This record gives sequence, structure tokens and C-alpha cells, in this order.
Amino acid sequence: MRAVVTGARGQDGTLLCALLRAQGAEVVGIGRPGSRKDGPFSGVALTDIGAVATLIRDFAPDQVFHLAASHHSSEQAVDIRFEREMVETNFRAAEILTAAIAEYRPSCRILLAGTSMMYRAEAGDTRTIDESTAMHPMSFYGRTKSWSRELLSHFRERWGVFGCTAILFNHESTLRSPHFVTRKVTMAAARAKRGEAVTLNLLDVNSRTDWSSASDVVEGMRLALAAAEPADYVLASGVARPVSELLDAAFNAVSLDWRNYVTSSAPAGQSRGTLVGDATRARQRLGWRTTVGFETMVREMVMHDLALLERPGIPSSS
Repeated sequence: MRAVVTGARGQDGTLLCALLRAQGAEVVGIGRPGSRKDGPFSGVALTDIGAVATLIRDFAPDQVFHLAASHHSSEQAVDIRFEREMVETNFRAAEILTAAIAEYRPSCRILLAGTSMMYRAEAGDTRTIDESTAMHPMSFYGRTKSWSRELLSHFRERWGVFGCTAILFNHESTLRSPHFVTRKVTMAAARAKRGEAVTLNLLDVNSRTDWSSASDVVEGMRLALAAAEPADYVLASGVARPVSELLDAAFNAVSLDWRNYVTSSAPAGQSRGTLVGDATRARQRLGWRTTVGFETMVREMVMHDLALLERPGIPSSS
């Protein structure tokens, strides 16, 4: 079996490439332009129509996982240039890949990584999302992903492409970028354990998120393309946890109280809406299950960051 994985240097791409190779697949992992190249196809620019056509025609993959994305954490600012990058990576590249499959390799199956940000919940409300929920993006990133999902549905219905969108809620691992709140928290706990002066300011410790393990999520992606029929799948834990529970798990792992290290800047009385994923379809059709518990996942991240900080050359927080 031959597979192409875009976004191969990211958290999900790294885990998925390892999973597929462990099962004997020949994998081409495509990273960002300028990243390390592992083979003749791994440096392909995903918005280069000719280069993508050559990849699909000559490598002849059986599966393509489009995980590459331009995205951001909830605490990052976004300008017009970044919005343009999101259109190119999240939507245009998805169209180019899918069209190349339809033209040159119609037996190939493709999975697009979607996001819970294709939906929204009003302030103070909790909304459960499944595959039939009408999309109402909460951000421009969510819009670009919703466009890609609709586009893939068109290719599936019009051209018979075996296409799936994995509707992903937050999922974490030791590979998570330090720009995301989970990694900020686990690194703060590790630094505090080392006796460093730590002050972590978070927007709202009461906001709730549906968190899963990234290793479970990439297994769900693999199962989606191994199914008998194409379909979209929500991959989520189904449990919304407050950030304070993340803090409890992280600082308990090093026997500390997070309240001594964390402040919150959220105005009193305000609460963001909460999205929770319903993964019933993935459980029933794919046999997908979450196997890594929340506390175990967070503890693994803290222990990883503690070991990382003990390496020579890692600067302290001061």
C-alpha cells in the first residue's frame, strides 16, 4: 500500500506516517516548503498543479491524507496575509489534490482533516456536533475547512472519489506546538517542578474543550480510509473539560498546585460557547475507540517537557 501524507512534520502527520509505516505502507511525507526532503516527491508544493499531478500519476498512491493546514491557537492574532495562506493550504491545496486523484488515480482514497471550528456555540451554551450538524464556522480557519469539506462532497457525488472528512476536535500529544494552551500548561508545570519562576496567564480557566489523544485520532483517520464506503467522521472524546481540569492534571503530575502559578484574564461573568463531538458514527462503523485517558495523556506531556528541559541548551523561563 502506498500513501501520501501532507503536513508530515506536524503532530498528526508525524504520528500517522509512523503508524502507516509500521503497518508496512510505503509513505511519502510532504512537509512545508523548505523542510527536509525524504524522497523525490516529498518536496512537492501542494499548490503547484503540475507537481501534484506528477505526484499522483507517478507515485500512484492508494491513499492520501491531507493534514497540512495553516491554523492558529485561540490566542494568536491573524492578519490578511495569514488568511491568504489559509485559503491556499486549507482549501486550494485540497482542491488540487482531489482533482488530481479524480483525473489520474480514481482508485485512490483521500481524507481531509476538518475541524470543530467549522461550527460554533453561542456564549454560555454547549452544542453537540455530529456529521449531520449544519456548519456555521466560528473563524476564518473554520470557513476554509468547511469549503474543503463541501468541495470533497462534490467530488464524492459527482466524480465518485472515495473521500472522507475527519471532523477533528482538540487532540494532543508530546508533539503539540508550544503555541497551544495544552503545551503552554504542561511546559509551565514542568518549569515549576524545576523550581523556575513561573507565571502563566490564560484567557479563561473555566472555558471547556473536548480533548482527545492525537494517537487515537490518527488511528481514526486510518480506519476511515479502510472502511467499505466513504463517509465523514467526527473524532472526539465526547467530554468537555474546563481548562482548570487540564491544569489540575498537569500540575498534579508534578505534585504542585497550579493556583500558585496561573492567572486568568477573562472578565468575570463571561463564558465562551462549548463544542462537544459525538463520535457515534466512528464507533459504530469503524470500531473506533479512545484508548488514552485524559490524565494519562496530560501526564505524558508533562513528563516529556520535564525531560526536555533537563537537556543541555534548553533555556529557563527567566
